[in-house]
Amino acid sequence: MEPRYLVITLGKSGSNWLNNILAALPGIEKFDMGAHGITGIRVNELEKLGPGKVMYTHLRHSEKVCAEIARLNVRPFYIYRDIRDALVSEYFHKAYLDPRFKTKNPILKHVDERSAFNYRNIVKWSTTLPVYNDALAWVADSSVPSAKFEDLVQNPEETLRSLLTFHGMDFSDTEIKSALQKASFQAMAGRTPGQENRNSHYRKGIVGDWKNYFSAKQHADLWLKAGRTLSRLGYQDHPSTFEKLHASLRYWTGPALLGQYP
Repeated sequence: MEPRYLVITLGKSGSNWLNNILAALPGIEKFDMGAHGITGIRVNELEKLGPGKVMYTHLRHSEKVCAEIARLNVRPFYIYRDIRDALVSEYFHKAYLDPRFKTKNPILKHVDERSAFNYRNIVKWSTTLPVYNDALAWVADSSVPSAKFEDLVQNPEETLRSLLTFHGMDFSDTEIKSALQKASFQAMAGRTPGQENRNSHYRKGIVGDWKNYFSAKQHADLWLKAGRTLSRLGYQDHPSTFEKLHASLRYWTGPALLGQYP
């Protein structure tokens, strides 16, 4: 059976980018998700994915999902991102790019790019933060190759080849470089990374943009909830001990939204 290809991520974590990269490799075509009514969040949609095609999903890790991937001869790729950058990307997507989100979630009408990242506001508009722990399950799955979004930015050829090699997919250096070029930020957005367009799906194209938006207090409050997961995924930039102490005093002492305190 000819393989199918599947990019799995949380929201705003590189799904479209890796999907475009894979679709630019010889022998792989992008699956038209819109034409087939694919939402990317339902496991039964995998049956619609044709042989030799690639699409992306935001499926949660589960036995059912993994069994369906195996049954359909799907080759999965998991990409994960620093939740702080993912949140910045998610906010600008919802606040500027797609007006439907402001209709569905009025909080987006009443926050700006500073107050949006207060923790009490994040939990009102973000759908990515509550499920961030799911990245740990995918990364721990030995049957699925995974990579950091940041590594794909900083070491694209090495990172892409590692993902492909896991599935025994052999491409020349020229083919890999060509795919990366065709799907690059500059090729897709018509701008160099760092040049911002808030009305574009390809807004800015840089790593670490969260540092331009999160205050020290906001960062410490987020770290209190997501720091353990960030650390286990290999992300650093911890808040200071002083800020973490103050954050812990600001919040309840019960279970954190994402599991455990750092």
